[in-house]
Amino acid sequence: MDNLTSLLKATGPAAVNVQVRSKMLELIQTWATATEGRHEYTYIGEVYKTLQREGYQFPPRVSVASSMIDSSAVSDSGLLCLPWILD
Repeated sequence: MDNLTSLLKATGPAAVNVQVRSKMLELIQTWATATEGRHEYTYIGEVYKTLQREGYQFPPRVSVASSMIDSSAVSDSGLLCLPWILD
């Protein structure tokens, strides 16, 4: 998550383009929505709220099922894995 926020805040040649920035904000918002009320993932919500306070413009909020992050919902192939987000 720290890597994403660093990329969002980068300026000059290191700055990401508008489409990438928009997608990053969308994903952070989606993860924050999906993890609401989950104590083990409060950091995601805190990052989201901090970015909002700093003036980042997020897309309209959409409803997201918390099953997006439930370990029982992970496919056998293991393609969906949240811990890497927290690195």
